[in-house]
Amino acid sequence: KAALMIYAVSRAALSPFTRRRTMEFTGFALVITALASSLAMMSYHAADPSFNHASDGPVRNWLGTTGAYLADMMLQSFGFASLLLVLAFMGWGWRLLRKEVGRGTWLKMIALITATLS
Repeated sequence: KAALMIYAVSRAALSPFTRRRTMEFTGFALVITALASSLAMMSYHAADPSFNHASDGPVRNWLGTTGAYLADMMLQSFGFASLLLVLAFMGWGWRLLRKEVGRGTWLKMIALITATLS
């Protein structure tokens, strides 16, 4: 209930221009995050350094050390289900960029993240 009240107040306080730019920026950020995550996971290599593996060798991940840590963390935490998160972020980002947001989209995003982390 509190989340709906915050959403309603923030929606009323923003001008239509600011609301559209916020949607576009959020959509762009989600698409870029999804692309970076998918590149990091596609180039995952078990010998790369990570939180549970020290390595002196060269990093093989296309996004460098950051990509190696990100890919390892996603795959260790969620397994191949992390690909579903990447696809969901890509889809939501695309919908926000195209301004095809339906009622409750923000709550669905928050619910997916919460359900994935729990």
